[in-house]
Amino acid sequence: VRQIVHHLADGNAMIAYRTRWILTEKAPKLPGFDENRWVELPDAMHAPVEPSLRILDGVQARLADLLAELPLEALERTMKHSEQGVVMLDRMLDYLDWHGRHHVAQLKAALTSRA
Repeated sequence: VRQIVHHLADGNAMIAYRTRWILTEKAPKLPGFDENRWVELPDAMHAPVEPSLRILDGVQARLADLLAELPLEALERTMKHSEQGVVMLDRMLDYLDWHGRHHVAQLKAALTSRA
């Protein structure tokens, strides 16, 4: 559970930053990251989840405010991902939606099995 919560905070922050780069630069080149190695770092393994929950709250609120003000054509802007190639903003946001639902389901399953 701890690793999933920290992973969600890291992943959502990454997508928020990528969104800002996409909106402010022309097809920025952005690196991928090894999320499996990130969740093996000491903080993901042992730190309390509360700071990551606060990160999630803040990042989601900021991203929602940003996206609410965007014209639809902004969703067509792209980045050049080091592993996935050209990625449109709308596709990245679809992934954010799926990613959150996927991990919330994992958290529910893990917490239910503990009860």
